[in-house]
Amino acid sequence: MDGWTAAWLLWGVMFLAIELPAVFNKTDGDTLSEHIRAWFALRGKPKGWQVRRLALAGFFAWFIVHLFTTWG
Repeated sequence: MDGWTAAWLLWGVMFLAIELPAVFNKTDGDTLSEHIRAWFALRGKPKGWQVRRLALAGFFAWFIVHLFTTWG
């Protein structure tokens, strides 16, 4: 296992250490999904909601292409 693989595995473990307690408690606004909904204005229509949603859609479009495309 190289250093990059170890680092990504550690990142995944840290993510789970944060996300799992947030999922299983009853507090609103603590999971990553809830933060993404707030950051990108996926509930309601606050100021700048179109730009934020477009940014998220653009990221997802790029990410799908990135995952399924070989760059060399």
